Amino acid sequence: MSVGDPEPQEPLETDCAICFDATAESVALPCSCRIAYCGRCWDRALAHSFRACGQARCPSCRGPVRVDFDPDAAGGRGRLVFGRETQDFSYGRLEDEFRELSTEGDETGPGGHGVAVLAAALSYRRRAAQLAEAREEVVTRLAEQASPVQVRLLEQFGAAQPLLREIARNPQEALMNCSAADLKRRLEELGGSAQGCAEKADLIAALQSAARSAPRLAVRWAAAEGAAPECVCGGALVHVDGRGRARQFLKSIRPDLPEGSGPFDVVLAEFTSNGNCGIICDLCENSAIDLASSLWTCGRGDDTIMHATSYDVCEACFLKHAVGHSAEPSATSPDGA
Repeated sequence: MSVGDPEPQEPLETDCAICFDATAESVALPCSCRIAYCGRCWDRALAHSFRACGQARCPSCRGPVRVDFDPDAAGGRGRLVFGRETQDFSYGRLEDEFRELSTEGDETGPGGHGVAVLAAALSYRRRAAQLAEAREEVVTRLAEQASPVQVRLLEQFGAAQPLLREIARNPQEALMNCSAADLKRRLEELGGSAQGCAEKADLIAALQSAARSAPRLAVRWAAAEGAAPECVCGGALVHVDGRGRARQFLKSIRPDLPEGSGPFDVVLAEFTSNGNCGIICDLCENSAIDLASSLWTCGRGDDTIMHATSYDVCEACFLKHAVGHSAEPSATSPDGA
């Protein structure tokens, strides 16, 4: 909580005002409200207001809330920290400013109103750009603050899955103890074929070829195992290919287009025409993630103020922190084709 913020208010009631469940520990609100919210409902309410009006707001008094993430709290697992935001950069405030400016010329005589509207429109554009930057700053700041914790979570996941490092280093040696049936099943999941594979070594080589590299085979193996890495928000990171993630993103920004319809496919083709999926990694900020790559995206989507616009970890960051492979994953098959 920043200097000048009010003291956190103890709620008068102990039941959450949203879900009505008894709260063992209510959120210490940064405003003057004395209403109980459980952590889950408070978090979701802030995320909803951020998406709806461009700024996190208290669900009761509608006061703007500043959100930060303390990576050292809770024994190194991190914790969201709430304070009173001093600036109002919501969409509603922007519209109010436009209305105020556009009516200033009403009493100035003929032509005055038109000049006022034009001035208001120019001011609106400038302010809209400023507010968009402020909104993006919130998303970027939280991602940067959470980065050390997310890296540790990926490292812990990799430490619990030592086979992944072995696969990335030498799949022939790492997978030789697997049964032929298991290797064939994994190969089918990757869209490969066991035709012509007489030995385990052939199946492993076919697996590496289908994944397009040993490191990428480690990624696909981790996804097939079903043990999901934990997201910094407490959710689970789900593995998805680049094209699938592009479809998810398009569905979120164009809900008016039914998935699978002609217009949806046309917009998707335009959106991915540069070969990228349009997603930015929240760890390394890489914005050129190609469709042939993959990502780990949080299953909670935008349901938390921790990442109110989704959370994604690119394949290269997963390999670096969970598998210990720092080089960019090769897009070629083992034979260099």
